[in-house]
Amino acid sequence: EGVVAQDPTTSTTRPAHRSPFIDDRLDEFRLHHPVPGALAYVSVGEAAWFGTSGAASTSGASITSETTFRVGSITKPVVAALILDAVGRGELELDVPLGRLVPELAHPHAPVTIRMVLAHTSGVFDEGNEGDPVDDVTLLPDPGLLAEAQALGDAYRAGTQVVASDRLLISLAETHDRYFPPGTGFAYSNVNYQVAVRALEASTGYTLSDLLEERL
Repeated sequence: EGVVAQDPTTSTTRPAHRSPFIDDRLDEFRLHHPVPGALAYVSVGEAAWFGTSGAASTSGASITSETTFRVGSITKPVVAALILDAVGRGELELDVPLGRLVPELAHPHAPVTIRMVLAHTSGVFDEGNEGDPVDDVTLLPDPGLLAEAQALGDAYRAGTQVVASDRLLISLAETHDRYFPPGTGFAYSNVNYQVAVRALEASTGYTLSDLLEERL
């Protein structure tokens, strides 16, 4: 089967052919991971192949060569690359405390640095996976953030898909104790990279989407 597929490395299109070999490998992958489906695209020189397995969602939507998926935690190495680029440009320093750039880091513990959040050694709580946002919202000291959280909750209960801001999620995480004093242990936390994004945007003056467009 020949199709015109999007080349993710160049943002251009080129003819891509269905590969039974890739299909089979993806089927094997799905046997070991609890995902509804997968898509792979491979290009070598001017040749390109793609393969699919399963469905695009739990509702059973079909996968094509142009199906898009949430990028998820692949954003972490991408954000880390942007952070190190900003360090190279002199816009950020790896070991300077982040209190000025990320005022939501409110705990009076030892300061958190960029190096710590990139390496998950900051001790910052993982709100999305371990917190209870409904209860934690009541502990927010900032009236503006409290209003934002309540509006998001109302929209969510009404069936609307919502996305909380980095500032709100960091503030919710900070209603919990740190896992350990910053720099003394390891704990994987998505909020670390929301802290990193806040620091990156504050230090460069650009949004994450602009930095992705212009620098990567």
